[in-house]
Amino acid sequence: MSKLSEAIKKLAGGQTTCLNGEVKSVDKTEMTCEVSFGDEDSVVASLVCGDKKKGIVQVPKVGSNVVVMFYSPTIAFVVMVDEVEEILINGGENGGLVKIDELTKKINELIDAFNQHTHSVATTGSAAAQSGTAAVIANSFTKLDKSSYEDKTIKH
Repeated sequence: MSKLSEAIKKLAGGQTTCLNGEVKSVDKTEMTCEVSFGDEDSVVASLVCGDKKKGIVQVPKVGSNVVVMFYSPTIAFVVMVDEVEEILINGGENGGLVKIDELTKKINELIDAFNQHTHSVATTGSAAAQSGTAAVIANSFTKLDKSSYEDKTIKH
């Protein structure tokens, strides 16, 4: 008897069961993946519970190992993933997470350039008065410290 057949038999007795398997394919539109349990059996398991645009979804990498929980003979969910291809939060529509150190460095380079920026000016009058620099119109900006805007509860 195959692993999948044994799992379904346990379900018929009212037991929830889990199996280890290998991801063969992933459908990000339907938020499912095909999981193989050896040479003969495979199942399409859901990556989400309910709305595909809510919650946190770990999309497994093809070829990785996952644990599939069978809720019933026809309903299966991926409950653990050993290699993640992508993590989606609320559908992932807002794009990727910010690399905070790189962003802070770039913003601080811009602040430095702004604070050091001057304009050459030409004036009329004597030869000595023909060149110079104009003072910065605005006050200097202070460099950013990422701790003032970094949310440390989500890391990557």
